[in-house]
Amino acid sequence: MTPFGLEWLSILSHHLPHELLASEQVVLVKAVKPKTLSNYGAGLMRFMQFCDNFNVPEDLCMPAPEWLLSTFITTRGADTVGSGTLRTWLLALQL
Repeated sequence: MTPFGLEWLSILSHHLPHELLASEQVVLVKAVKPKTLSNYGAGLMRFMQFCDNFNVPEDLCMPAPEWLLSTFITTRGADTVGSGTLRTWLLALQL
């Protein structure tokens, strides 16, 4: 749960019952396999490290604008990170 995610749940709780929001979170967690969550966690960690290294404000990181994601991927893509890994990292950020 990121600060953005918690804030978003708080906003939604003004419009929807808490039970419905909790149920949605459970379904979302169960929809992703544990191995995938592990890989996605690595992607999220790498993105947050990138944002920290360049002093990107946390409220700009989540949800991330397209230009920030593009810079993250092109910066990491110039490294030794393969295209499949980059794709997984982006899927993690999307989720």
